[in-house]
Amino acid sequence: MIAILCPISAKSFNFEEFVKEFSNQKIVIFVKKGAISDFLAISDMTSFKIECIPKWDEKLIYNTIMEFHKNFSIKSLIAIDERDLEIAATIRSELQIDGLTIQETYFFRNKNYMKQRAKNLGISVPNFCLTQDIEEAEKFFYDNNEKIILKPVDGMGSIGVIKIKSIQKLKEYFNNPIKSYLLEEYITADVYHIDGFVLDGKLQFCIPSKYIKNCFEFFYSGNVTSIQLDQNNEIFTRLESFAKLLLDKINIQKSYLFHLEVFADEMDIKLCEIAARLGGGRIKEELTQMIGIDPNHLLVLEKINLEMASQIKPSFKYNYGFILLAPKKGVLLNMLKKDCIPCEDIKIFGKIGTYYSGAENSMHCVAAILVKGLTYLDCYKKLNTIEKIADVEITYSLD
Repeated sequence: MIAILCPISAKSFNFEEFVKEFSNQKIVIFVKKGAISDFLAISDMTSFKIECIPKWDEKLIYNTIMEFHKNFSIKSLIAIDERDLEIAATIRSELQIDGLTIQETYFFRNKNYMKQRAKNLGISVPNFCLTQDIEEAEKFFYDNNEKIILKPVDGMGSIGVIKIKSIQKLKEYFNNPIKSYLLEEYITADVYHIDGFVLDGKLQFCIPSKYIKNCFEFFYSGNVTSIQLDQNNEIFTRLESFAKLLLDKINIQKSYLFHLEVFADEMDIKLCEIAARLGGGRIKEELTQMIGIDPNHLLVLEKINLEMASQIKPSFKYNYGFILLAPKKGVLLNMLKKDCIPCEDIKIFGKIGTYYSGAENSMHCVAAILVKGLTYLDCYKKLNTIEKIADVEITYSLD
């Protein structure tokens, strides 16, 4: 039986489509307490089992799955959320089933180990330092032009990432000597992300995109904006080659989705980080349009029909892009009207009357908008228009 750890809603998992694709397969989906009724309503007349994990933490996930395994043998375990990768690897180890191992997962989850291993393999990375010592941190700060990035070792989505431009600011984060911080030089090059799928250790496909405004913009009341590159753009080929080189060198002979972020200029491409999961924003919707299947469902297809999974390739007929509109400070008074936005799809999260103190992380937005165009430039123009409309239509009050 294939087991899936699914901490998202039935709608976010595209469960109705999933039922059409795999209704006759032996699959168990472990879901959150608040989502189980929606999954059960859709899974009627299928061979699926829907199991509830009352509280989504590692101990309960472990106990629930191990208890289930006593009666129904689990042959594969798929985790779709980055925060579940480690417990999934632990369970696989105990059940002796295939998938990312504890050590392989550690590479994707621990940014210090990731960068050290990549560096040892000859991959270009920013200067970095893992330390608890303020004197070592101060030296790193001065050695890197007095502008560095401080981030959690196991973070995601820019959560907890801080730009440090003064010694005073640096010292604030070293008041707790128990905690280690990963320090990195601040890179001024453009930021790109490469999203794709590895099948049995080989790159199946990848799609390079450019952050016009990257995840770090959220901390300055900016929007996150991304656009897929044209295939005939020279940087497209360079990024594709970098992704293949990195994946070949880490040599993880498993199947997994990946979200890779890099810094690139005319001279060099440096690894920012790589995650063994689907990217955020509207990347899932972009990939679904291009490959004809929800990327998370592809992880299941690979377990059921390897040959069919190997035929999945993206169509580059269109370019896609998205913008995540960051909340500003104040009470939200007016929000976008869906029918006034020229886009492929829009999700509204902002609630009228709610007070926002700005963006908490890169996924915190009042709207997430997807566009489609024939070229990168088409998408750029559409996103620029949307941003101008949003600046007028979305209003806040500080009273």
